[in-house]
Amino acid sequence: MLTRVFDFNAKVVGIEPRLLGTITPGHPEISWLVGVLQEEAQELAEAETLVDQVDALIDSIVFAMGGLYRLGLTKEQALECFHAVMDANFEKKAGQKKGREVEGVKDAIKPEGWKGPEARIKEILNV
Repeated sequence: MLTRVFDFNAKVVGIEPRLLGTITPGHPEISWLVGVLQEEAQELAEAETLVDQVDALIDSIVFAMGGLYRLGLTKEQALECFHAVMDANFEKKAGQKKGREVEGVKDAIKPEGWKGPEARIKEILNV
């Protein structure tokens, strides 16, 4: 999946590989990325069919992965960062996050002493 999204951004969108780095908050590219992610979230919220829900969720993944490409991550770095985040997520436990409770919807929360993935991401990106 990741390879196809990175290749799409390079070959179809025409974005040359970049040096690793942030995109300045407020930069048009960040505003665009936030906008398309919000657009897909809205499409999901309004989707009435399974097909439309699947399309909105996959488009969200494509835009998010494209964002990693735009930040200059390699495919390998993006995959390692994904695993770092998921490893941290697997240390969570079932529960409801305060302020995010929805009756009948299952979620996960950070147990006491939980460590986020940021240090590992920093190591992976060598920043």
